[in-house]
Order: sequence, then C-alpha cells, then structure tokens
Amino acid sequence: MGTKLTLSIEVDDEKIKGLLCCAFEGGSNYWAQVDDYELASGLYLDDFKKGGKLTDPKNYWHPCQIVPFVEGCAVIVMERENERRDRKTMHKLDRAAIQKGIDALMQKYPRHFGDFLSDNTDATTGDVFLQCCLFGEVVYG
Repeated sequence: MGTKLTLSIEVDDEKIKGLLCCAFEGGSNYWAQVDDYELASGLYLDDFKKGGKLTDPKNYWHPCQIVPFVEGCAVIVMERENERRDRKTMHKLDRAAIQKGIDALMQKYPRHFGDFLSDNTDATTGDVFLQCCLFGEVVYG
C-alpha cells in the first residue's frame, strides 16, 4: 500500500502573530475575549505595549499577540457564551498552546493550514487557529 512522508516545517513567530491578529481582531470575537494576562516574574503589561521593552518599534503587535511567545507568559481567553469567569470558561494561550494549535490546524484543517502557509489568512483562518490552540479542534462554528 501507500507510504507516508513526514514533513517538518519551521514557521516564523511573526506569521503566527498575524494569525492571532486575524482571530482577536474579528474572527473569534463572537465567542472569545481577552480577559487577562499571566506574566512572568519581573514583567509588566507595559513591557508589551507600544514602546515597551518587549516590543519591536518597527513592527507593532498588540500585547495579546506578543505575550504568548514569551517564556512564562500567557493570554487568558474567556469564552463569551459562558461569561461566568470560572475555570471551565477560561483558557490559557501560551507557547505550548500555539504549538498544539498549529499541529491541530495542520492535521485536522489542511485547507486552513494551506491558507496560512500561502499568506491567504483571514478572520476565519484566525478563528479556526485560535480554537485549535485552546480546544484542539473547532467547537464554535
């Protein structure tokens, strides 16, 4: 029968930040909102805001697109449909969740993964990616 090849692809963080931008600025607003940030010791939210020590002065990104890439930091995302502010509705978006999300996007949603690789992302692609990061699959449609 057929055999399979395993591919290894390196993806630049900037490309993933763009995908998070698609999610947070429109694609996932119907079910998700940034509730809080979990920051490593010695870091403050101002460090991630324009002009902060963890920002790139040549390339602006919102804190919710920078924080998940910093060791010991996470964006806390709350499901809007369940605004009870409990553990069941809060989700941590950090580097590990991003890795889980890109893996799920590639394996379960190849069309969206192809759009991501070809720089053809939109709000839908961002939404699918964020759901993959937090749930491992699309649960809101």
